[in-house]
Parts: sequence; C-alpha cells; structure tokens
Amino acid sequence: MTPTITFDKQQGILDFSGESYADNAYFIYRERIAEVVEYMDMYNTLEVNFRFIYLDTKSSAGVADLLRRLKLYRDVGKKITVNWYYPEDDDTDLREEGEDFYTETEMPLNLIPY
Repeated sequence: MTPTITFDKQQGILDFSGESYADNAYFIYRERIAEVVEYMDMYNTLEVNFRFIYLDTKSSAGVADLLRRLKLYRDVGKKITVNWYYPEDDDTDLREEGEDFYTETEMPLNLIPY
C-alpha cells in the first residue's frame, strides 16, 4: 500500500499520510526526492508533514533518504520545517520512529501528537 502524498507547490507543503508498505517504496520516495530537488532549486521554504499510520522498513529507508536531502537544504540556509505526527495513544511506536529519524539524519523534526 502506498501512502497518500500531496505536494502543494504554491503553498510549499508536502504531505505524506496513511500506510506505506509498497514493494516499490524505493521508487515512490525517489520520485518525491526528485520533486523536492526541482522545487528547492526555485524556492527557499518547504514544510513537510508526515502523518503515517504504518510504514515498513523499505518506506523508512525512503523517508530517511528524503530527510537527509532536506537537511542538506537546511544546512545551506533554506527554511525547512518537518512535522512528524503520531497518534496520541502511540501503540504503534511512531513517535519513537520520528525520534530515530532525527538521530539517524540529524534533521530536526517537530513531534506532534494527534
């Protein structure tokens, strides 16, 4: 299953939501990274929102790749905001997953319960 992905380029907001456990996760996230690269060549601000219900190992690797790319833009002065939403009754460990992404990529994430 692929996540719902919307990229509002006029507002500068990229949203991921739902479940992500697709066999082609690598390509799904590579395509998003390519879109971000193209967008960031023209703009200086981007907000990325992750509101997953579930993501598998392949999807996690894709998210980590995207976060590493976003950190490169942040490091050169572009304004990148990453929001990591997780269920308040977090029995799926999504909060911990967000913390792990920060540790792994050093890209700051706003951890937000919903």
